[in-house]
Amino acid sequence: MNDDVVIETVRDDAGIIGFPLLPDQVIYHWSPTDRRDQITARGLRIRSASPHAPIRYPMICFSTDPLTAWDASGGTFDLPEVTSWDLWGVYVGDLRHGCEVIPRDDRTIREVRVYRSIPATAVHLVGSRAADTAR
Repeated sequence: MNDDVVIETVRDDAGIIGFPLLPDQVIYHWSPTDRRDQITARGLRIRSASPHAPIRYPMICFSTDPLTAWDASGGTFDLPEVTSWDLWGVYVGDLRHGCEVIPRDDRTIREVRVYRSIPATAVHLVGSRAADTAR
């Protein structure tokens, strides 16, 4: 983690609960376990093939806690070919090019979008879980 970084956000709104994000804060992303070797070697890459959509997104989506991240990815889609998921964490201070904070209607943070790939040295495997959609 880089403690000297200034975190630039597209949505610079003090009215969002949990904002601003702090450099030592971890944000979370779920990915199918079969991508672990690729992520360990190359990091999280924008425009990677999505397991649930036919497009390649120009961003990586994170949440401020693992359960919210699960609800936005593996917990949302029925993907029979995915048998397990890995939880990855990234320190906000390691986001070299900033992020976009997307709030919910209640002003809490729903999602953090990163529009640049994140190198493997900044991505940390937190854990894994079965692909069933139960919380």
